Amino acid sequence: MAIAASGYNGDTQRIIKFSPSGTILWQVTYPEYGCGISNVVEMPNSNLVFTNCYYPPDDFRTDMAIFKLSANGNLRWWRRYGVPAHNDYGYDIILAQDGGFIVTGRQDTTDGASVWLVHTNCMGLLTQPAAAFSYEPQPTPNLMKFTNQSLYVYADSIDGGYYVWDWGDGTPPNTFTTESFTEVYHYFPAPGAYPVTLTAIVCTDTSVVQALIDTQGAGGTVGIAPQNSPPFEVAVYPNPAQNILTLQWVSKSPLGDLGVSLLTLTGQTVLETTLAAGEVGKTISVAHLPAGIYLCRWQQSAGGTSGYVKVVVVH
Repeated sequence: MAIAASGYNGDTQRIIKFSPSGTILWQVTYPEYGCGISNVVEMPNSNLVFTNCYYPPDDFRTDMAIFKLSANGNLRWWRRYGVPAHNDYGYDIILAQDGGFIVTGRQDTTDGASVWLVHTNCMGLLTQPAAAFSYEPQPTPNLMKFTNQSLYVYADSIDGGYYVWDWGDGTPPNTFTTESFTEVYHYFPAPGAYPVTLTAIVCTDTSVVQALIDTQGAGGTVGIAPQNSPPFEVAVYPNPAQNILTLQWVSKSPLGDLGVSLLTLTGQTVLETTLAAGEVGKTISVAHLPAGIYLCRWQQSAGGTSGYVKVVVVH
């Protein structure tokens, strides 16, 4: 099937799908402040993906965007990508070998324009799953309560991931394809210690955490638990980062300095700096760090609120 796409009426987008003989099979228009369509790719399951740019009506900057459609043109999801004060454009998109998408485009900054390369997973996300859970003994003997605290799985979303609990006691594993069952109770057959494993799977990415659960012991937490949202926000970009990483306020500053740390996923601190409350932003070098996934964590001074974001370093 031949697929054609074009910008339409300046701020909307139209896709037309043709048969091999040139007959129009269907056409759809998306009036969503688009910049026109750069490329359309048909996936093995006949779904369609395309990239372009998106400019919201209340903003003066442009973000790169990815749209995914069903085989008959219905919108399944769309994502936007960009950093504050930059204009970002998507020109071409291909299917990656891992089932995700690779977009080439342009990023305009105050210093000029740069080639922009973005690699997402099959959901169009830059994040990878981070499995985590807490456990707590219950008054009933051998009964344990488990709370799923994993990040970036989005099991209830289109193309979202799922969870697998392995209780380590010989009973069959339980698979959950929804976020509705955050709390799970499991009854172990006898007192003892059992290796409980939680696996979070999104697209081809997998995160696994395990804890040795003593049915007669205390509770605990394993993995990276989510933090409460701070009363301020910090933008961390570019992400992925190659040589430098910029930290910038995107909302009100906290009362006091902000300690910033870059950690490996095993908890090792590899970089530390301070972002003062009066600073607009700060640029730090990550050129010396090995390529990989890191956790950028910020903590308000004197034990105040904190937050974090995953950062990918590439070379």
